[in-house]
Amino acid sequence: AANVRVVRDLSPAPGDVVHAYGSDGALAEVERALPAGARFHGHGTGFGVAAIAEEADLRAATEALAEDVVVFDQAGCLSPRIAVVAGGSDRGADFARLTSAALTRAGRRVPRGPLDDAQTAELARFVRVASALGEVREEADHIVTFLDEPEALLPPAARAGVVVASAGGHNTRKVLGALA
Repeated sequence: AANVRVVRDLSPAPGDVVHAYGSDGALAEVERALPAGARFHGHGTGFGVAAIAEEADLRAATEALAEDVVVFDQAGCLSPRIAVVAGGSDRGADFARLTSAALTRAGRRVPRGPLDDAQTAELARFVRVASALGEVREEADHIVTFLDEPEALLPPAARAGVVVASAGGHNTRKVLGALA
């Protein structure tokens, strides 16, 4: 539409509608800076769950997942942080291994942005907890954890992911229920 613009600097007037994308903290700052009467719609950090069907090609699925992860370093509102892989434990473990390799390749094209101290500390805590629950692949620019059983473990938005094996739909419901 003619009245929609993408801008680098905000200068809204009362009555304008501002849509912004970013971390929850950055969005709070943008909203505080708006003049009275401007309407704000923040699209902040969220998380997505990828469901990998039993008949899906694992290599193609890991490449697609890696592309989704590197966009915005997982800070997008639907960036996948959990993948539930149908087909059992061995298939889930293979998916985790292949995902780590795909993230390494994607990271060469799109390097991860800098991490602040809080993100670095959050990743370290995540690795400690994840290591107690499953298999962790920690690389220079990403972390992939494989869990054979669903756990309430949501990775931080910094190219960190959890792969959960599913022998059936009940595991998917169990994963999502654990995060609720």
